[in-house]
This record gives sequence, structure tokens and C-alpha cells, in this order.
Amino acid sequence: AQKPEVAEVCAMLATGQLSQRVAQVAAWHLNNDMSWQELASKQLRFANGRRQPYFSQQEIFLAMQLVERAAKNVRERQQQYQTPSQSTALSQN
Repeated sequence: AQKPEVAEVCAMLATGQLSQRVAQVAAWHLNNDMSWQELASKQLRFANGRRQPYFSQQEIFLAMQLVERAAKNVRERQQQYQTPSQSTALSQN
């Protein structure tokens, strides 16, 4: 994954912290720049003409929370690895 947030989502998926479908919504949002609205409007189309949402509202909601959590984890990890001089320089700007 190019984006650290996507890697974070994948790591959480690997440890069983979330469902594959929630991870999929989050990954498409982060990696493919799909808006939440675009993801919510995706539909499955059946041969008999019936349609249903590709993702449930619950899956979208959980993915939104997941993206926030992944971003927070990435920020915290980046702050941990800053050298003291980097931290000082950043806080002075």
C-alpha cells in the first residue's frame, strides 16, 4: 500500500480487529479517493433486475470510524519516531 493509512487498515484486518467488508470500504475510500457518497451509492445488480446496496449503512459508518482511527494511529506512530530536534522544530513553527 502506498498510503500509510491503507497499510494500517490492512494490519488491523490481519489481526481480526474488523471485517473484510469494512476494511474494503475504508481501503477504497483511502486508496481510490472514493467519497463516502460514492461508496454508499454502489449497488449490486441481479439478473432479475433487483438491486441492493453494495455496502450497508453500518459498513460505511464503521469504515468512516476506521479511517479516522487509522489516520490517528499513523500520526501517533510518526510522532514517536521523530527525533527530539524534529519535534522542537515542528512545535516552533
